[in-house]
Amino acid sequence: MRFRASASALCVLALALPACSAADVESDDELATQADALGPWMAHKEVVASPHPTQGAPAWADDGAAVLGVELRYERQLQVPPLQGLWSKRNFRYQLFTQPVNGTKLGERQPFGGERAGTAAVVHYMKSQGYALVTGEEGTAIVRPNGTKLVRPRAADDHLRRVTVLPSPDGRTLAITSCAFFQEVPQADGALSIEPVRPVPCAVQFKDAATLADVSSARVELPEAEPEGPVDAPSLVTFAPSGELIVTDRKATAFAIAPGGQARAVRVPTCNGAETTSSKVGPDGALVGVRRGKLALVGAAGSELRFGCR
Repeated sequence: MRFRASASALCVLALALPACSAADVESDDELATQADALGPWMAHKEVVASPHPTQGAPAWADDGAAVLGVELRYERQLQVPPLQGLWSKRNFRYQLFTQPVNGTKLGERQPFGGERAGTAAVVHYMKSQGYALVTGEEGTAIVRPNGTKLVRPRAADDHLRRVTVLPSPDGRTLAITSCAFFQEVPQADGALSIEPVRPVPCAVQFKDAATLADVSSARVELPEAEPEGPVDAPSLVTFAPSGELIVTDRKATAFAIAPGGQARAVRVPTCNGAETTSSKVGPDGALVGVRRGKLALVGAAGSELRFGCR
């Protein structure tokens, strides 16, 4: 399989939602010169709701006492013909907020940290450790009420790999897993061909969540891994309740890696449970989502979606 490298091709091959979303947004200068624009740029905001059953936003706190939401703020302008739906959008910013959980109801909304530039596609709220882990177009950052630390910036070659950053079940450790699914191969005419890599090498780095100091690293290879799978397939990377990180090709190979330890072969997971203690699925299986523009408890997840299901 060969592809000529181009802006559109790289977006198609992008393995992370924020990267592809960013590639789809035209620059402010391009949008400003659109002759077919209708109306002025207008401020807009919305509460982010991921379509994935367990990943994305909003998210439960790891202790089940609160939920974390993302309010996305941007400017939009009506376009004909449609460019991004019916609207062109620019100047993205987001604000995290929390709400306590009182039985089946959510309490008053409170901001968590300050407003930040960019988007927030995946969030984890490690309330027991006082931080939220946010992955968006600029990379992954730890957000605390008094400041933000960048864990991993987005790299120029991220379109060739899938990068997952997860907090451990107790929130004390971060696991950064980078699996290289493609490589760029120079051609005789100077173009770049994007070709698959087999087996897929995955590098795992553990960091202390409080200091971001390196704890340990490991490397495994997945013979049959694909960058994306069905929504009901096991996650490529997930934590086990024991604190070990499970990395799998979803078919025949899986490894468990503990911070400070070596990779060991384990059985392949069979369900697509939440990746860690903070996800869209609460400790008792309650799902948090968005209803009429506000966070709400929207149902219950089956056992196969709960953290710890393997």
